[in-house]
Amino acid sequence: PRSAILRFTLVYGPHDRGNFTALIRAIERRRAFIVAPGSNRKSVVYVANLAERLARFTEEAINSTPLLRVWNVADPYAP
Repeated sequence: PRSAILRFTLVYGPHDRGNFTALIRAIERRRAFIVAPGSNRKSVVYVANLAERLARFTEEAINSTPLLRVWNVADPYAP
């Protein structure tokens, strides 16, 4: 039997009302503050990019023969 694992990071996009959007709004309103040097990064993936990668993942999973495949999904830039 073949297995596949798709692990994705925080997803954001239009109509998003989750924690990431709340953080962005707090920053825009100057109600967020930086702790320590502020050099930490957060991996994210835009919803359209995730959809494209899901399609590619499905195609490769159907056409491949490995017993186990793990994909970590995130956009290249971590803000």
